[in-house]
Amino acid sequence: MLISDALGEENPLVVTFPGGVLNIVYRPAEYTVAELQDLTKADRDPKRIVDSMLRLLVSWDLQMLVNNEPTLVPLEFEPMRTQVPTNIFMKILRAVNEDQNPGESDRP
Repeated sequence: MLISDALGEENPLVVTFPGGVLNIVYRPAEYTVAELQDLTKADRDPKRIVDSMLRLLVSWDLQMLVNNEPTLVPLEFEPMRTQVPTNIFMKILRAVNEDQNPGESDRP
């Protein structure tokens, strides 16, 4: 059996916020034990966490205002590091973790 047969190559996921929903698509096969270790390191190195998120995510519909126009936030290191608020970032990580490990929502 291929890993992708068990997990699917890409999983859509809806992340709910008080003001709306964020639709993401992520690669479940990328969510390995090594990736989990990077995401839960005691030192919480921001670069490692952002890099992990970029490996996991395929797409999202997160937007920001640029010249008063809604613009998709690129799935790239610098915009994710500087423009995505921590609470949104962490909620996405928790949602992916919960999707992969139902009942274990206490992890990032």
